[in-house]
Amino acid sequence: MQYKSLSNEQHDLFAQHDAEAFGESFEELRQWLEDDKEVQLRGLFDGDELVAQLCFYHFDILDGRGSLPCAGIGAVSCRPSHRRRGYVALLMRHLCDELLQNGIALSALHPFKMSFYRQFGWATFVERRIVQADMQAFAAFRKTTGRFEQVGPA
Repeated sequence: MQYKSLSNEQHDLFAQHDAEAFGESFEELRQWLEDDKEVQLRGLFDGDELVAQLCFYHFDILDGRGSLPCAGIGAVSCRPSHRRRGYVALLMRHLCDELLQNGIALSALHPFKMSFYRQFGWATFVERRIVQADMQAFAAFRKTTGRFEQVGPA
């Protein structure tokens, strides 16, 4: 197995595999890859055959004291004909090694199913909840006086 970056010439291959894995539109994926100059693509190859792939972005997370380099990971997929062989685990291990070598120890993953990625060490650290309630439920929160003041750079 060989882990490597996918070239611009391999965008169609990535789009084809992503469309097959997720039921997405090949043309829309192809256009996204053509337009997005920031996305980085990686693949796991068995000889010349792409068997698993992912994309990621570099960005910084502000932590109140500064910024932390982070990688946003998505579109992790394995061809249906090659699933259950450990290719995704190997692909993710290679990516994590690459990120660590580049000083990036934090990643955010957009999973199709959290329980699947839990086995690789990922965990939910933020949840979004939408709550609907009558305004009377918030009556205990009285209006108060005060002001906001910016204390750092915008």
